[in-house]
Amino acid sequence: MFVRLFISLFIVLVVYFASSRIEKKCTMKERCQTIFSPAWIVRILILYFVLLLMGERGTILLKGISFLFSFAVTSFIVFSLLSVSAESLRKRYEAKTVYALWLLPNLLYFNFYWTSSLPVFRPLFVFCISHETLFRYIMIAWFVIGSLILMGNIISHFRFRKKLDESLYELRDERILSLWNKKQEEYEIKESKRIPIYTSPSISSAMTVGAFYRNTILVLPEKEYTDDELDMIFSHELVHIIREDGMTKLYMAICKAFNFFDPFIYSGTKKCCQDIELACDQIVLTDADEKTRRDYGKLILSSAGEEEGFTSNLSADGESMRYRLMNILEPKERKKGAFFLSVCALIVLLIPDMFGVAYHKQNAEKLFFNGNIDYENASVRQEGFEIPGIFYRNADKQALISFLSKIDVYEIYASKNFDGESVCVRYLMDDEYREIEFNSRFIVFHDQGKDRTYYVKEGIDMDLVKKMCER
Repeated sequence: MFVRLFISLFIVLVVYFASSRIEKKCTMKERCQTIFSPAWIVRILILYFVLLLMGERGTILLKGISFLFSFAVTSFIVFSLLSVSAESLRKRYEAKTVYALWLLPNLLYFNFYWTSSLPVFRPLFVFCISHETLFRYIMIAWFVIGSLILMGNIISHFRFRKKLDESLYELRDERILSLWNKKQEEYEIKESKRIPIYTSPSISSAMTVGAFYRNTILVLPEKEYTDDELDMIFSHELVHIIREDGMTKLYMAICKAFNFFDPFIYSGTKKCCQDIELACDQIVLTDADEKTRRDYGKLILSSAGEEEGFTSNLSADGESMRYRLMNILEPKERKKGAFFLSVCALIVLLIPDMFGVAYHKQNAEKLFFNGNIDYENASVRQEGFEIPGIFYRNADKQALISFLSKIDVYEIYASKNFDGESVCVRYLMDDEYREIEFNSRFIVFHDQGKDRTYYVKEGIDMDLVKKMCER
């Protein structure tokens, strides 16, 4: 319990102070920072799968299924709740805070692998799957369908990019280039990382194209803009670029693909796009006067267009226009929401500890003993924080085997360490020592350096186990 409380408090404090620190930044680049970077999606996923492949091969499928399950549950909860409460949250909190809420499932990528070694990682609500073959087919079908949908979104983006590339030509207007370079300097973009700018007759609104920074470009339509209008356009698009909103669109595509069964995911992704633009407007118009806000609103109205692929437009669509113009022309004081955001982050980080999936139903006695045991050198000991290392001799081993023969266990991806009292049975089989560790609803099987965690749906009578061990 202490470990759980300590980790929870630490997470709340880190998110709270990080959110508060971002609000105090004064330069434009610092104001663009977001606490939950969407770039984590690719980087942490790559790291996670590398670590997964480096681990024990027998647990790869179990870890993969558990990760997909946790991802689906987390994104389902986040997108469902935010879809219902988005409008009320926008009235209460700043746009940057609401935007950050949509990115909360990103924390799962960082959290899932590392917490599996902590006692805190033990699901409270476990879904037990008895029909293993059917479950595997369902998981395979889910993964294949989700992958095909995601692949379709990626192909659609590349088709749009290819079509756009055919009409692109390099912008050579010295006035525009000078303003663009000056604005990039203002946003502290290094010369080696400058974003190229193009123009195209096939678009009606300025847009940033590309999910990855190194492939990002800015495209302007063939329109005449004043210097003030270009300044606002460049500020808007640089905020998108620095915040990596193209990566956020990729993240939403992943959530939408693997939660295709969630009716809220479709409205949720649209509202997330709206909050991306609202957060961008908030940053661009920081300390802006009334005239600048009116001019910015007029520019958005004259640039309305639709997004395609992983792009960010100056004005995404007509549906979000009402929210944006209201916030631009009549800005209201809203809460920063640092504490609220930290509490939401804590809840998301604890979702793998609240919901889990277990499958591969087996009989405990056949799994652990298999009728082949040498009792002569066997021993039984009880372990816990209060009474560590106390050994018990002459345990009723036959009663223990009879007890296990009545228990069915399900394999689960969960911690192999207990944060409370446990009873551990040590025995000899095939000249090797094995251990069975009991703790309320879980059993950990230590077998020749390979540890597996199992879930007992009906729970374990710990008093009965202790009684057999204390004989």
